[in-house]
Amino acid sequence: MFEDRYPTSTRLMLVGTSLNAKTFEQLFLHKLESVDVWRCGDVLTLFPARFQQDLKNLKEVIVHSCKSLEEVFELSDEGRSEEKELLSSLKELHLKRLPELKYIWKGPTRNVNLQSLIKLELYSLHKLIFIFTTSLAQSLPKLDKLFIIDCGELKHIIREENGEREIIPESPRIKISRYTWMW
Repeated sequence: MFEDRYPTSTRLMLVGTSLNAKTFEQLFLHKLESVDVWRCGDVLTLFPARFQQDLKNLKEVIVHSCKSLEEVFELSDEGRSEEKELLSSLKELHLKRLPELKYIWKGPTRNVNLQSLIKLELYSLHKLIFIFTTSLAQSLPKLDKLFIIDCGELKHIIREENGEREIIPESPRIKISRYTWMW
């Protein structure tokens, strides 16, 4: 039904609505390039693992003021090949005012490739503890801007895995802005 009416839509904007598995099943995620979600209060996971293969063309994700959101991308190894292709087209990720967000990527990240990610903006994410796993950090050749604002619980940019020490990516192009608002 939805695909018949909008067969070439590449942008999805949802404001103040509920999301569930049926919402995404009716969409043609494999065509989406941009997803913009605002004030979707009851959403816990934006992209469940069963849809991870459908996100190949996704270039931009903006999530703002979703009070219950705990994870953006749920990942799974089920049905995966060894190719690192998940999210390889993602260029920009903006996450703002998500008070319950604990994970940007939850689950195994070894098949995720952020080779196109240029800009990551994190604002007012009070429960986020880390941004990248070691394997994700190794797939960031184009990351140019990393903005971290009012993320009080953030402990690591790159989380330790298997006894490895925390690593900060060395790139003269990365600009990290870490501010706390003082009113």
